[in-house]
Amino acid sequence: MSIIDVQDLSKRFGSSYGVKDVSFSVERGECVGLLVPNGAGKTTLMRMMLNLARASSGQVCLFGEPMPKHARSILRRVGATVEAPALYGHMTGRANLLLWARPLGAAEHVDRLLERVRLAERGQERVDTYSLGMKARLSLARCLLTDPQLLILDEPTNGLDPVGMREVRDLLTELTAEGRTVFVSSHLLDEVARTCERIIIINHGSILYDGAIRNLSQPQGLLLHSSNPDLLRRVLTGHRSVIEMQDVPGGVVVTLRSTDDNTIENLVTFVTSASVPLSRVINHQEDLEDAYLRITGGNSGDTGIKPRRSTKEETS
Repeated sequence: MSIIDVQDLSKRFGSSYGVKDVSFSVERGECVGLLVPNGAGKTTLMRMMLNLARASSGQVCLFGEPMPKHARSILRRVGATVEAPALYGHMTGRANLLLWARPLGAAEHVDRLLERVRLAERGQERVDTYSLGMKARLSLARCLLTDPQLLILDEPTNGLDPVGMREVRDLLTELTAEGRTVFVSSHLLDEVARTCERIIIINHGSILYDGAIRNLSQPQGLLLHSSNPDLLRRVLTGHRSVIEMQDVPGGVVVTLRSTDDNTIENLVTFVTSASVPLSRVINHQEDLEDAYLRITGGNSGDTGIKPRRSTKEETS
């Protein structure tokens, strides 16, 4: 049974769609990242998943039960934040958490959760003295009041400094390791890549990519290092597999007609048989930012995406 099952979900606003024919599923224990440019359907999708907005067509099932028919019982098993969470700055962190806990019958969990999100020592301080990272952790504590099996989180690291991002990321990793299912949206591809193994990219309301982070980037070419780069360039010139070459310190990046193993092996054999010394051969990967822009057609919106370079050493 999928924990999240979204089937042909659409939301229409007049003649346009906020979400159009979106389908995906999330299995128990997965941490899945949702990457959507501003204004491209993210909040609409998450609100429909949480029964805060009605779909024009399609269906959302959580824990195998359809929404909104079983929303009341289902949502007690879900911890969620959508858009900016409401925090009362004039109250202490502990008082905020108690305010939310009492209607849920969860007041006895407050101190344990403050400890869990590393706020036990600051729980008696006013929230308006908290850093953004501390506020984000307090919001996560609120999500955990009912011990949910599913977390749906909208931009949990938005606006945080690197320390705050790491604190939230570590918490999400711990929660996933406990067997909870985490569905998290972000504008930061690098943050998603550090937290999730799978990513869903939506633009203009439709899914453009749903798969493993590791498969997002495509090989762009081959980086060859040599103690004699001039000879390396001469030998590579005119080889049938080479489309173009780019000089880099100590070597050359070549763009190939194909990046399959046979093509790479044949090229390396060709170079070494010409007595060119090779010290390193690396599969030169497209970075995650370039992959995102390729998939979305260059329309990134206001994503705040930062690149993260990746290379994979093939031989040395």
